[in-house]
Amino acid sequence: MRLVEKKRKNWKVPKWTPMKFVEKQVDPANPEGDIGIFINDIYNVKARVMIDGMIHLSFHNKDNSTDIPWTHKQQIKNDICGEDREAIEIFPAMSRIVDTCNQFHLWVYPEGYIIPTGFPQDTKYKFKKSQNNYTKIATNQC
Repeated sequence: MRLVEKKRKNWKVPKWTPMKFVEKQVDPANPEGDIGIFINDIYNVKARVMIDGMIHLSFHNKDNSTDIPWTHKQQIKNDICGEDREAIEIFPAMSRIVDTCNQFHLWVYPEGYIIPTGFPQDTKYKFKKSQNNYTKIATNQC
């Protein structure tokens, strides 16, 4: 498990201290695998390398609340796995829910894999005003 040290490109996360590697533990689900423990002043993260090459990030904030901004989830992924890797957060079927505490999970794909959904890389945005409201629209879809 490595902490990726890479310069951010015009990416600013308010009140952010980079994640630091603390220790390696044996993965109880896979004795041949490791779990990396990372922390900063707000979050505790466990990073587990899965058999298929994905990385499972399991994290919570230190006050155990559900208040975790999207930018913080993105930066946790960036600090531990790298800016160029894509990840997903799953909202499962009710039959698969595991909700025992205020723990969040990201599944990070192997380097180079592009998730086949979402906006294309060249999507640009502008805001369109209509009746005193602004709507964000993709300019390459107009």
